Amino acid sequence: MFTKNIYFPHGKYKPDSQVSILNYAKKTIGKNLLEVCKEEEREPFVMQEIMDRDFKWIPGHKGNSGTSFGSLYEEFYFGFQNPASEPDFSEASLELKTAGIQKDKDGYRAKEPRITLSAVSKKTIIDEEFETSNFIKKNKEILIMLFEDQENPSLYHPIHRKVLFVDIWKLDGKNYSIIKNDWEIIRDKVRKDEKLSLGDTKNLGTVVNGTRFDFKGEFLNEIIKKITT
Repeated sequence: MFTKNIYFPHGKYKPDSQVSILNYAKKTIGKNLLEVCKEEEREPFVMQEIMDRDFKWIPGHKGNSGTSFGSLYEEFYFGFQNPASEPDFSEASLELKTAGIQKDKDGYRAKEPRITLSAVSKKTIIDEEFETSNFIKKNKEILIMLFEDQENPSLYHPIHRKVLFVDIWKLDGKNYSIIKNDWEIIRDKVRKDEKLSLGDTKNLGTVVNGTRFDFKGEFLNEIIKKITT
């Protein structure tokens, strides 16, 4: 269930409308979290909250923090608590994912070789079919925010990283068939209690000892190319 927190921007977007969520998300393009919070007249409250939690967030202090870019936008910009088992914007069937990108001669590419998705529940996946699985419910439609990932991330905090591109990605067509096949391979190996391997699948894999799904690097870069061109 979508749960608003104290930072929810009442009247700024409708959490049950993908169009409204996307339009609100696009207001972040070209800005960092501090800048968008200042526009929303929430900057002092957000900064105080962050500094109360972690001294490393004090402006000018060098050193990274464990809080992710996506988590900060969930809490302080969109104003909700992560529902975990459901899509982030559950009323709109829309998940939120973020990825850092860098530009080279061929365009934009992901800084990290994968994007982590929902958890792999070994207790439930063995009895699931793809069309009604927890995976498809959570990841069929994803709001993707791509942010500028600096060369030396330890010198920057996520609050200082600018959003470059925002769009909604939908699992359909050829990608649907490939991801479905990948998911079924993973499910069948879990059923047989076999070790999951990176080479088992094409676009959908698992990370952290098989506890979470992820989009593999080449596929992630295909998504990024579609969004950025």
